[in-house]
Order: sequence, then structure tokens, then C-alpha cells
Amino acid sequence: MRTLLLASIVSLSASASGAQNDTVTLECVFVTTCNQDGVCAASNSRTVIFTSVPIDVGLHGEGDYIIQYDQTTAKMFQYSFPGNMTWAEGQSDIQTMIGLGQNELMWHQLQLGGEVTTSVVHFLKCEDEA
Repeated sequence: MRTLLLASIVSLSASASGAQNDTVTLECVFVTTCNQDGVCAASNSRTVIFTSVPIDVGLHGEGDYIIQYDQTTAKMFQYSFPGNMTWAEGQSDIQTMIGLGQNELMWHQLQLGGEVTTSVVHFLKCEDEA
């Protein structure tokens, strides 16, 4: 089984095989969710399954991927290996994923909407489904 590094979703495949060409699937549990005012609440009951598929990836893991979760499929960019990842679900949002530790990710969701901008941060605990 692969070592779960989670500096990025893609780091899972790179840690095992030295290649960034593997599809990676993670099952994550929401541990804590915080709003833009810093109010946080435990959220252990919700889970999400992320799948990352490489499209055009450089030697160091930087490049384009497809990310899939829930009912969302989006083009994602990873800045380097290991590095943060960004994508958008639509025209008025920015999604960012950052690895925090061996099994932990932070998912920042920024919604841009005219006069109102909202921000939510999810702290996730993940397992490699491979």
C-alpha cells in the first residue's frame, strides 16, 4: 500500500511509484469546518471521495489534472510536487487544497459574488483507496 504523504492529492501516486501519472482516489472525512469569521464546528459525519487524474504533468508533479468529487468534475492545477492545488467549480469560486500532514488536507472554498464574498475552510482526514 502506498504511503500517504498528502502534501497534495497527487503526491500519493508519486510517493509509491516515483511517477505522477497515476489516478489517485482518496476518501476523506470532514473533521472541522470553519467560516470566514473563524467560527469552527466539528463535522465528522460527512465524507467526500476525491479522484485526481493527471492530464499534462511535468517531472515534478506540476501541471494539469482533472479532479472529481460529489457531482463536480473540474480542471485542477498543481503548482509543484508537493504543492497546493487550485480549481473552480464554476465562474465565481476558487477552490484550493493544501496538504497539512501525513493524512490531513485543508480545503479552502472561496465564493465570489458581487457584494458578498464567503469563505469556508474544511480540515479533512483522508485515506488512500488504492
